[in-house]
Amino acid sequence: MTVEILVALLGLPAAIYGAYEGGSKLLGLIADVRQRRRSDEDFIVLSTYVKYIIWEDYSELIKLRHVRALKDIRRLEIDRYPYAGVAGHEERRSVQNFYALPGTASQKSKVFVIDLAPGDEFKAHGEYSFVFGYTVPEPLSVTHPDENEEGIDIGAPLGSSKVALEVHLPKTHRFGEEDEVKVFAYYSKNDREERISPKDYELDIEQAFMNTDVSRGTDILRLTMRPPKDVSEIRVRWPWKRILLNAAEPKPLHRAAGAAGEGP
Repeated sequence: MTVEILVALLGLPAAIYGAYEGGSKLLGLIADVRQRRRSDEDFIVLSTYVKYIIWEDYSELIKLRHVRALKDIRRLEIDRYPYAGVAGHEERRSVQNFYALPGTASQKSKVFVIDLAPGDEFKAHGEYSFVFGYTVPEPLSVTHPDENEEGIDIGAPLGSSKVALEVHLPKTHRFGEEDEVKVFAYYSKNDREERISPKDYELDIEQAFMNTDVSRGTDILRLTMRPPKDVSEIRVRWPWKRILLNAAEPKPLHRAAGAAGEGP
């Protein structure tokens, strides 16, 4: 039940409700000031949605973030330029076609920068959404060489309320069993990684048709969770298997959503 409905049911005078609303806004402003003093941040990320589409010859990554501005913002430095490899031996990924909506995306050293046009600025204490994305023009054999297990790392800031991931596989691959998917929280402050319990996130693997000329549904993984506090990265690892497209339609490695009687 919303506050507005409660007010209507109780018949509270408009003046009282107005005082409540004004007090809530004041508390929000105070919280914003304290947050900025404590962390020296320009904004708070409330939620992050990531869509990762893998093709044989390239891949696409798209992020939608919902944020609360702590000050007037014309520029955001928010996403780390993608790197591959282990710590200390990383190589910068080739990235093309990066974009933002609203705004214009560009690269600055190891991060991406989003510049907002006049009129699109994020005003202090307001909530806004924006999209950022790019293409990795490298083949699957380079970006995901492991034949048995692969994954994706979602870097901070992730959000205080929700992070959601959607991964689309190419028609040449299928996911393994849902209970074999592993999700980890990584904390850069002490270089610690810990497994996140399946009870703390929602996971679903299904088949769905993409807007391509494929002859069957492609596999999609969906993960939703409230990220742990102070986490620097969410790491998702999934089992998968290459299939032969010129062979008979293979039996799914998992139970497709809504497919009664179809087992692994």
